[in-house]
Amino acid sequence: MGGMATVYLAQDIRHGRQVAIKVLHPELSAVLGAERFLSEIKTTAALQHPHILPLFDSGVADGLLFYVMPLIDGETLRARISREKQLPIGDAVRLAGEVAGALDYAHRHGVIHRDIKPENILLHDGRALVADFGIALAVQSAGGQRMTQTGLSLGTPQYMSPEQALGEREITARSDVYALGAVTYEMVTGDPPFTGSTNQAILAKVMTERPVPPRSVRDTVPPHMETAILIALAKLPADRWGTTKEFADALANPGLTASHPAAQSARAPVFPSSRRSILVGLAMLLIGAAAGWLLRRPAVFTTFPVEFYVEPDSTYSMELGTFIPLALSRDGRRLAFVGRTKQGAMQLFERTLGARDTRPLEGTTGADHPFYSFDGEWIAYDDGGLLKKVRVAGGAPVTIARIKGNSTGGTWGPDGTIVFSSAVPRVLFRVPADGGTPEQLTTSDSAGENHVRPSLLPDGKTVLFTSVKSATSTSRLGVLSLDTKKLKFLNVPALIPKYVASGELLYVLDDGTLVGQPFDLRKLDVTGPARRVAEAIMSFVRVAPAFDASYTGVIAYRPRSGAGTALVSVDRNGKEQALLSEPDVWSPRYSPSGDRVAYARAGTTSGSRDIWVYSIPQASATRITHDSANAVDPSWSPDGKRLVFSQGGSGVVDLFVAAADASESPARIIERPGDQYQPSFARDGRSVLFTEVTAGSRGNILRVSLDSAGAVLPVVATAYDESAPALSPDGRWLAYHSDESGQYEIYVRAYPGPGPKAVISSGGGREPVWSPGGREIFYRAGTKLMAAAVEAGATVTVHGRTELFDAGYVAGRNNRNFDVHPDGNHFLFIRTPTQQRIVVRLDVLDPVRH
Repeated sequence: MGGMATVYLAQDIRHGRQVAIKVLHPELSAVLGAERFLSEIKTTAALQHPHILPLFDSGVADGLLFYVMPLIDGETLRARISREKQLPIGDAVRLAGEVAGALDYAHRHGVIHRDIKPENILLHDGRALVADFGIALAVQSAGGQRMTQTGLSLGTPQYMSPEQALGEREITARSDVYALGAVTYEMVTGDPPFTGSTNQAILAKVMTERPVPPRSVRDTVPPHMETAILIALAKLPADRWGTTKEFADALANPGLTASHPAAQSARAPVFPSSRRSILVGLAMLLIGAAAGWLLRRPAVFTTFPVEFYVEPDSTYSMELGTFIPLALSRDGRRLAFVGRTKQGAMQLFERTLGARDTRPLEGTTGADHPFYSFDGEWIAYDDGGLLKKVRVAGGAPVTIARIKGNSTGGTWGPDGTIVFSSAVPRVLFRVPADGGTPEQLTTSDSAGENHVRPSLLPDGKTVLFTSVKSATSTSRLGVLSLDTKKLKFLNVPALIPKYVASGELLYVLDDGTLVGQPFDLRKLDVTGPARRVAEAIMSFVRVAPAFDASYTGVIAYRPRSGAGTALVSVDRNGKEQALLSEPDVWSPRYSPSGDRVAYARAGTTSGSRDIWVYSIPQASATRITHDSANAVDPSWSPDGKRLVFSQGGSGVVDLFVAAADASESPARIIERPGDQYQPSFARDGRSVLFTEVTAGSRGNILRVSLDSAGAVLPVVATAYDESAPALSPDGRWLAYHSDESGQYEIYVRAYPGPGPKAVISSGGGREPVWSPGGREIFYRAGTKLMAAAVEAGATVTVHGRTELFDAGYVAGRNNRNFDVHPDGNHFLFIRTPTQQRIVVRLDVLDPVRH
């Protein structure tokens, strides 16, 4: 019912209880009419069963139809499957039996559900309740032929029986048997029996392929249960279980499956690949022919969303909390994103949607903010101040241009023009894809307005972008003509605006909600109300949600986890103990005494972060900053009384200092044109080391004096990327990581210098931190936590490197995202609550026949 109604939480004043009210959309209410709908819904209201969500009331108000149901304190089966992936066998059998009981009762009363799926099964105290029972059928019956105008879609491809997929007019109870079989299959294997990147691909498999036997996915599935599920998924209704009760009994009783006539054929081999390909092709032709026939009829086409996930495999991980850019090709067939290899390098990965394999794009180490060429054959990206491109088919990257600071996103037009946003200054530029000198297109105003996330409209001559004012963090939609340089702004708070072929402008709101709004290409303005498309999109900083959309309407995004992240203490043997759970924790640091932890965590707006201090003995947290744009990288003063940190967002990132007990407001230490990150106090507490990124340079390590009006001196400043500075306990040596060898390694040099330099890691290393005694340097090598035994004399000598444990926790990008306890034997890491993934969503064309 998600496409037909809006759900509201309400208070039943008469009975003193909370209820859920579903209000049908206005256009649907108008088509149905109150009298016919309320007459048909009586059938649903008459269903009384312990595993059917009851209907309390129904009616009409201001022309809108509604019905009232109890508010269930629990979750959907979809939520449980998403969390656990595969359910215990006993739970799956029990839940399937409870749903089967509800369906069998309804079937005996002449009602077929037609849309059984995990989303429509609620779990209340662990018991299954079937929701929206008969509502869809009541709507269909009441609406008749006029339903082609409403946007109603009955059935979901992954759970739709072959007869539903073919549009049969008469649907029997055995269609619900099939759907329940598909749900049971997913409960035990973790996936529906058939998946695909498009509606047509799924339906082709539904009609032509046999599902992979559950035991080949999970060998603990009992043989009789596998057979029972496969019988329920038989192509012909006559070959399935006659009732849902028969199916439930067969799941629980091993002796009932062998006697079923279809028991042998249910476990027969699937078609050979060549024959299956022919059948799938024929099915796709039939679907295409049917679509063509429907297109010639005066029917209205609607859409329904289909989602699938791109998840990490053994070759790479997806970071939580770092910049998380991703990109879709214009036709929506290909996805590119930045991931971390098992060796610890950040690089581009690319995948054809519908394929199983994700492949790395060689030579793209350090890539950021990718975007596809108009024809989808190239991917452009930022590489530390160089705008580069690489062929999707493979080959060496090619430099397009050297840019100021770095690129923060771009768009590639049909004529080969690239428009991109730059970090310094934060405005728009354009450059030919074949190379050249970037031309500045826009100018920031006196209030520090930043122009980011450009996206070309179909004419290739008009650019949409996000404009954010540094002082207020308010955003609005910018529209720029490349021909006339005419610029206008709309009062639309659009982050990452994307125009799609349906005529909508998709964009992300400040709270992480993705919305769609009609957009007129002639007026270059929105023309109607916005609709909610998706929620809880992950963002690192406010203007960098992890979202993209193709011109064809495919969307991809990283979901923000509602469960938060966990700070964990890990000993040298890898034994873990949880400290606290917080939303989107970042850059934790132990206090000098080890009894407090400073960290950044998600603020009240999407992409914002604030600094907090957690007291381990008291198990309580104190907030240091309030609603800052993006406060990160806290570091303690040697006496434990102050914190230094970076703060910024869409504007320049500066350094701030604050009292660790929140007794004083944060004060800015330094204000410079570049961005300052990763600050840490020197041992005397009178100066601060930090990493700075400015126009035309990568990371350089500098220090600022707190005693002499902000005097800044270079410490390590070369053409390479030097980051994550860490001083030794005696203050004589500086550890950091640098890519001067072609990959990141850990280096140590005399502080403040000049003096000798030593290489500490071997084969890659990042995020160094000294042991309290100064005789070890800990660092990450890929996912491993390493300990290098060192001795300081005229230089620092390495006596050995030991792998402590696999540290597959959230890693930093160029900063250190873990810490060592003052006892030298415990480490502070960030654990993600769930496996990270990219959600890909297709709004699939759904023809509704007269």
